[in-house]
Amino acid sequence: MEKYSNKTNKFSIEQVVTLDIDSTGSVTQRLTNLETTLENTLLNALYPGIKVAVVNVPNEPLDAYEESQVENAMANLKFKNTPYKLVGASGSSKDGKFYFVDKDHSQSIAERFQHWPQAAIVYFGILVSSCKVVIEEPDVSVLVVEDHVLGTNDCRGWIRRSLFSKLQLPENCFHQFRLAFEKTQAKGSFKAWRMRRRSCSTPTLSSRKVR
Repeated sequence: MEKYSNKTNKFSIEQVVTLDIDSTGSVTQRLTNLETTLENTLLNALYPGIKVAVVNVPNEPLDAYEESQVENAMANLKFKNTPYKLVGASGSSKDGKFYFVDKDHSQSIAERFQHWPQAAIVYFGILVSSCKVVIEEPDVSVLVVEDHVLGTNDCRGWIRRSLFSKLQLPENCFHQFRLAFEKTQAKGSFKAWRMRRRSCSTPTLSSRKVR
């Protein structure tokens, strides 16, 4: 397991901009106090150098012409000579906040969500959630079980204690996690356990690299 270093995943505040689109389709930059960053996110770890635009659109009802102006601005969004493409939303699109990424990375994000726009809208937030620690494990197994099996409950799972220790987080605390491997991402909470033995007959989902 390797902990990401600033050398390999250096974060620049220029990677994230916050933009407003008004009812006329005009695009302006909103100056924020680092409201959104990519530091310690899966997105920055998976796609170093990716650029993100957090775009706010009007929440109030718009007439047909205004809607077309906003839609056109979103479809042709460009900021500082960088074209951006819509990839997700914050919580729900009805909140009026959307995530765009630079065109060079948009295809990779689309493939990650299997070209399913609704999935990207709902789950893209997993990739931009800020974490206390970001680590990489090159060879681990993930076991998927039915709800309540092996003490699981809804979004709660287990993590091997030897792996948990590498996170250097306090024990006996509730911890949330964000996980990515291959074309999959997940979120939830976990407890640590000490592995006594491993059953060869236990079905697992293996991956070469887990973040």
